[in-house]
Amino acid sequence: MRHADIIVSRDNPQHLHQPQRLSNNKSSIKDEASITNTVIRNDNDTIANHDRYTYIPEEKDELLFEKKKSTVVLLGRLLLKCGCPCHRVDDTLQHTAKLLELDASFSFLPDSVLITFTNGDDSQSIMVKSPQGYDNGKIAKINDIMNLFHRGEVDLDRCLVLLHDVATSTPTCGVWSTVLSFAFSSFSASVMMFDGTWIDACISGFLGLLVAVLYITSVYFPIYARVFEISASACVAIIAKALHKYCCFASVAISAILILLPGYTMTVGVVIFVYLN
Repeated sequence: MRHADIIVSRDNPQHLHQPQRLSNNKSSIKDEASITNTVIRNDNDTIANHDRYTYIPEEKDELLFEKKKSTVVLLGRLLLKCGCPCHRVDDTLQHTAKLLELDASFSFLPDSVLITFTNGDDSQSIMVKSPQGYDNGKIAKINDIMNLFHRGEVDLDRCLVLLHDVATSTPTCGVWSTVLSFAFSSFSASVMMFDGTWIDACISGFLGLLVAVLYITSVYFPIYARVFEISASACVAIIAKALHKYCCFASVAISAILILLPGYTMTVGVVIFVYLN
Protein backbone atom coordinates (compact mmCIF):
# COMPACT_ATOMS: atom_id res chain seq x y z
CA MET A 1 0.00 0.00 0.00
CA ARG A 2 2.86 2.31 0.64
CA HIS A 3 4.11 1.73 -2.92
CA ALA A 4 0.70 2.78 -4.30
CA ASP A 5 0.67 5.89 -2.14
CA ILE A 6 4.04 6.88 -3.53
CA ILE A 7 2.80 6.45 -7.09
CA VAL A 8 -0.28 8.61 -6.46
CA SER A 9 1.78 11.31 -4.82
CA ARG A 10 4.13 11.47 -7.81
CA ASP A 11 1.47 11.69 -10.51
CA ASN A 12 -1.69 13.72 -10.80
CA PRO A 13 -4.65 11.47 -9.94
CA GLN A 14 -6.76 13.16 -12.67
CA HIS A 15 -4.42 11.90 -15.50
CA LEU A 16 -4.18 8.29 -14.26
CA HIS A 17 -5.37 6.00 -17.07
CA GLN A 18 -7.10 2.67 -16.68
CA PRO A 19 -4.11 0.26 -17.06
CA GLN A 20 -2.25 2.10 -14.39
CA ARG A 21 -5.27 1.82 -12.09
CA LEU A 22 -5.44 -1.92 -12.79
CA SER A 23 -1.79 -2.29 -12.03
CA ASN A 24 -2.32 -0.43 -8.79
CA ASN A 25 -5.20 -2.74 -7.94
CA LYS A 26 -3.08 -5.79 -8.73
CA SER A 27 -0.26 -4.51 -6.59
CA SER A 28 -2.73 -3.84 -3.77
CA ILE A 29 -4.09 -7.38 -4.07
CA LYS A 30 -0.54 -8.75 -4.00
CA ASP A 31 0.27 -6.68 -0.93
CA GLU A 32 -2.88 -7.85 0.84
CA ALA A 33 -2.12 -11.43 -0.11
CA SER A 34 1.44 -11.10 1.19
CA ILE A 35 0.14 -9.56 4.42
CA THR A 36 -2.39 -12.38 4.75
CA ASN A 37 0.35 -14.96 4.19
CA THR A 38 2.55 -13.18 6.71
CA VAL A 39 -0.27 -13.20 9.27
CA ILE A 40 -0.93 -16.90 8.64
CA ARG A 41 2.77 -17.67 8.90
CA ASN A 42 3.02 -15.70 12.14
CA ASP A 43 -0.02 -17.55 13.49
CA ASN A 44 1.60 -20.84 12.58
CA ASP A 45 4.83 -19.80 14.28
CA THR A 46 2.85 -18.75 17.34
CA ILE A 47 1.07 -22.12 17.44
CA ALA A 48 4.38 -23.93 16.98
CA ASN A 49 5.97 -21.90 19.75
CA HIS A 50 2.94 -22.57 21.93
CA ASP A 51 3.23 -26.29 21.27
CA ARG A 52 6.93 -26.09 21.96
CA TYR A 53 6.57 -24.49 25.38
CA THR A 54 3.37 -26.08 26.66
CA TYR A 55 5.41 -28.78 28.43
CA ILE A 56 7.36 -26.30 30.57
CA PRO A 57 4.71 -26.02 33.35
CA GLU A 58 4.49 -29.81 33.45
CA GLU A 59 8.26 -30.07 33.82
CA LYS A 60 8.21 -27.45 36.56
CA ASP A 61 5.50 -29.36 38.44
CA GLU A 62 7.45 -32.60 38.08
CA LEU A 63 10.66 -30.94 39.30
CA LEU A 64 8.83 -29.45 42.30
CA PHE A 65 7.31 -32.83 43.11
CA GLU A 66 10.75 -34.48 43.00
CA LYS A 67 12.17 -31.80 45.31
CA LYS A 68 9.37 -32.38 47.79
CA LYS A 69 9.98 -36.14 47.72
CA SER A 70 13.73 -35.62 48.19
CA THR A 71 13.09 -33.41 51.22
CA VAL A 72 10.88 -36.01 52.91
CA VAL A 73 13.24 -38.91 52.12
CA LEU A 74 16.34 -37.03 53.29
CA LEU A 75 14.59 -35.88 56.46
CA GLY A 76 13.53 -39.44 57.32
CA ARG A 77 17.02 -40.81 56.68
CA LEU A 78 18.67 -38.15 58.86
CA LEU A 79 16.28 -38.61 61.77
CA LEU A 80 16.75 -42.38 61.75
CA LYS A 81 20.51 -42.08 61.47
CA CYS A 82 20.73 -39.66 64.39
CA GLY A 83 18.74 -41.93 66.73
CA CYS A 84 15.37 -40.19 66.75
CA PRO A 85 12.56 -42.50 67.97
CA CYS A 86 10.26 -43.87 65.28
CA HIS A 87 7.13 -42.19 66.63
CA ARG A 88 8.88 -38.82 66.51
CA VAL A 89 10.09 -39.49 62.98
CA ASP A 90 6.54 -40.44 61.97
CA ASP A 91 5.08 -37.28 63.48
CA THR A 92 7.70 -35.05 61.82
CA LEU A 93 7.29 -36.66 58.40
CA GLN A 94 3.49 -36.46 58.59
CA HIS A 95 3.61 -32.72 59.36
CA THR A 96 6.20 -32.09 56.64
CA ALA A 97 4.23 -34.03 54.02
CA LYS A 98 1.08 -32.10 54.95
CA LEU A 99 2.94 -28.79 54.65
CA LEU A 100 4.33 -29.80 51.25
CA GLU A 101 0.88 -30.96 50.12
CA LEU A 102 2.09 -34.49 49.49
CA ASP A 103 -0.07 -37.59 49.69
CA ALA A 104 2.35 -39.84 51.57
CA SER A 105 2.13 -42.76 53.99
CA PHE A 106 4.85 -44.15 56.24
CA SER A 107 5.54 -47.63 57.59
CA PHE A 108 8.37 -48.10 60.08
CA LEU A 109 10.77 -50.94 60.82
CA PRO A 110 13.51 -50.86 63.48
CA ASP A 111 16.14 -49.37 61.14
CA SER A 112 14.14 -48.25 58.09
CA VAL A 113 10.97 -46.57 56.90
CA LEU A 114 8.84 -47.35 53.85
CA ILE A 115 7.51 -44.15 52.27
CA THR A 116 4.72 -44.36 49.69
CA PHE A 117 3.99 -41.29 47.56
CA THR A 118 0.74 -41.02 45.63
CA ASN A 119 0.38 -38.54 42.78
CA GLY A 120 -2.94 -38.96 41.00
CA ASP A 121 -3.08 -42.47 39.60
CA ASP A 122 0.65 -43.07 40.14
CA SER A 123 2.20 -44.33 43.37
CA GLN A 124 5.84 -44.83 44.29
CA SER A 125 7.28 -46.62 47.32
CA ILE A 126 10.76 -45.86 48.62
CA MET A 127 12.49 -47.89 51.32
CA VAL A 128 14.73 -45.60 53.38
CA LYS A 129 17.27 -47.62 55.36
CA SER A 130 19.80 -45.99 57.63
CA PRO A 131 22.26 -47.30 60.22
CA GLN A 132 21.28 -46.54 63.77
CA GLY A 133 23.33 -43.98 65.64
CA TYR A 134 23.02 -41.27 68.26
CA ASP A 135 23.77 -37.63 67.50
CA ASN A 136 21.68 -35.20 69.50
CA GLY A 137 23.59 -32.25 68.05
CA LYS A 138 22.43 -33.04 64.52
CA ILE A 139 18.88 -33.65 65.74
CA ALA A 140 18.89 -30.14 67.22
CA LYS A 141 20.09 -28.70 63.89
CA ILE A 142 17.41 -30.59 61.97
CA ASN A 143 14.79 -29.35 64.41
CA ASP A 144 15.88 -25.73 63.88
CA ILE A 145 15.87 -26.11 60.09
CA MET A 146 12.39 -27.64 59.98
CA ASN A 147 11.02 -25.00 62.36
CA LEU A 148 12.31 -22.29 59.99
CA PHE A 149 10.74 -24.08 57.04
CA HIS A 150 7.39 -24.56 58.77
CA ARG A 151 7.31 -20.87 59.67
CA GLY A 152 8.07 -19.95 56.04
CA GLU A 153 11.40 -18.27 56.81
CA VAL A 154 13.24 -20.51 54.31
CA ASP A 155 11.99 -21.91 51.02
CA LEU A 156 12.06 -25.50 49.84
CA ASP A 157 15.37 -25.24 47.97
CA ARG A 158 17.14 -23.66 50.94
CA CYS A 159 15.68 -26.26 53.30
CA LEU A 160 16.95 -29.07 51.07
CA VAL A 161 20.43 -27.52 50.96
CA LEU A 162 20.55 -27.11 54.75
CA LEU A 163 19.48 -30.72 55.32
CA HIS A 164 22.15 -31.88 52.87
CA ASP A 165 24.75 -29.85 54.78
CA VAL A 166 23.71 -31.57 58.02
CA ALA A 167 23.92 -34.98 56.32
CA THR A 168 27.45 -34.35 55.03
CA SER A 169 28.78 -32.62 58.16
CA THR A 170 31.03 -34.33 60.68
CA PRO A 171 29.46 -35.92 63.78
CA THR A 172 28.94 -33.74 66.80
CA CYS A 173 31.18 -36.03 68.84
CA GLY A 174 34.30 -37.11 66.99
CA VAL A 175 36.28 -40.31 67.28
CA TRP A 176 38.31 -39.24 70.29
CA SER A 177 35.24 -38.00 72.14
CA THR A 178 33.53 -41.35 71.53
CA VAL A 179 36.57 -43.31 72.76
CA LEU A 180 36.93 -41.21 75.92
CA SER A 181 33.20 -41.42 76.69
CA PHE A 182 33.25 -45.23 76.47
CA ALA A 183 36.31 -45.43 78.70
CA PHE A 184 34.96 -42.98 81.28
CA SER A 185 31.59 -44.73 81.35
CA SER A 186 33.19 -48.12 82.02
CA PHE A 187 35.59 -46.70 84.62
CA SER A 188 32.90 -44.84 86.59
CA ALA A 189 30.36 -47.68 86.37
CA SER A 190 32.82 -50.16 87.87
CA VAL A 191 33.40 -47.96 90.90
CA MET A 192 29.96 -46.44 91.45
CA MET A 193 27.59 -49.27 90.45
CA PHE A 194 29.52 -52.47 91.27
CA ASP A 195 31.74 -51.36 94.19
CA GLY A 196 34.85 -52.24 92.22
CA THR A 197 38.37 -51.47 93.32
CA TRP A 198 40.66 -49.05 91.50
CA ILE A 199 42.25 -52.02 89.74
CA ASP A 200 38.83 -53.15 88.58
CA ALA A 201 38.06 -49.63 87.37
CA CYS A 202 41.31 -49.35 85.42
CA ILE A 203 40.81 -52.73 83.73
CA SER A 204 37.20 -51.87 83.01
CA GLY A 205 38.28 -48.54 81.48
CA PHE A 206 40.76 -50.35 79.24
CA LEU A 207 38.05 -52.76 78.11
CA GLY A 208 35.81 -49.76 77.48
CA LEU A 209 38.47 -48.45 75.08
CA LEU A 210 38.41 -51.80 73.29
CA VAL A 211 34.62 -51.66 72.97
CA ALA A 212 34.88 -48.09 71.63
CA VAL A 213 37.32 -49.19 68.92
CA LEU A 214 34.97 -52.00 67.91
CA TYR A 215 32.04 -49.58 67.88
CA ILE A 216 33.86 -47.15 65.58
CA THR A 217 34.75 -50.08 63.34
CA SER A 218 31.08 -51.04 63.13
CA VAL A 219 30.19 -47.49 62.10
CA TYR A 220 32.60 -47.50 59.16
CA PHE A 221 31.89 -51.13 58.19
CA PRO A 222 28.13 -51.85 58.24
CA ILE A 223 28.72 -55.57 57.66
CA TYR A 224 30.52 -55.85 61.00
CA ALA A 225 27.75 -53.86 62.70
CA ARG A 226 25.52 -56.95 62.57
CA VAL A 227 27.81 -58.87 64.93
CA PHE A 228 29.24 -55.93 66.86
CA GLU A 229 27.44 -56.55 70.15
CA ILE A 230 28.19 -60.27 70.16
CA SER A 231 31.86 -59.87 69.27
CA ALA A 232 32.40 -57.05 71.78
CA SER A 233 30.76 -59.02 74.59
CA ALA A 234 32.80 -62.11 73.72
CA CYS A 235 36.10 -60.17 73.72
CA VAL A 236 35.32 -58.49 77.04
CA ALA A 237 34.26 -61.78 78.63
CA ILE A 238 37.41 -63.61 77.48
CA ILE A 239 39.78 -60.87 78.70
CA ALA A 240 37.95 -60.43 82.01
CA LYS A 241 37.96 -64.18 82.60
CA ALA A 242 41.69 -64.32 81.87
CA LEU A 243 42.31 -61.58 84.46
CA HIS A 244 39.93 -62.93 87.12
CA LYS A 245 42.86 -63.46 89.52
CA TYR A 246 43.49 -59.73 89.61
CA CYS A 247 39.96 -58.34 89.38
CA CYS A 248 36.29 -59.10 89.93
CA PHE A 249 34.81 -60.61 86.77
CA ALA A 250 31.29 -59.17 87.22
CA SER A 251 32.52 -55.71 88.13
CA VAL A 252 34.83 -55.51 85.11
CA ALA A 253 32.84 -57.32 82.43
CA ILE A 254 29.40 -55.80 83.03
CA SER A 255 30.68 -52.24 83.43
CA ALA A 256 32.75 -52.54 80.21
CA ILE A 257 29.70 -53.43 78.11
CA LEU A 258 27.22 -51.38 80.11
CA ILE A 259 26.88 -48.84 77.34
CA LEU A 260 25.85 -51.63 74.95
CA LEU A 261 22.94 -52.81 77.06
CA PRO A 262 19.64 -52.08 75.30
CA GLY A 263 18.21 -49.82 77.95
CA TYR A 264 17.60 -46.89 75.63
CA THR A 265 16.38 -49.19 72.87
CA MET A 266 13.93 -50.92 75.19
CA THR A 267 12.68 -47.60 76.51
CA VAL A 268 12.10 -46.29 72.99
CA GLY A 269 10.35 -49.55 72.07
CA VAL A 270 7.98 -49.23 75.00
CA VAL A 271 7.26 -45.60 74.14
CA ILE A 272 6.54 -46.54 70.51
CA PHE A 273 4.27 -49.39 71.63
CA VAL A 274 2.29 -47.03 73.88
CA TYR A 275 2.17 -44.43 71.11
CA LEU A 276 0.80 -46.85 68.53
CA ASN A 277 -1.79 -48.29 70.94
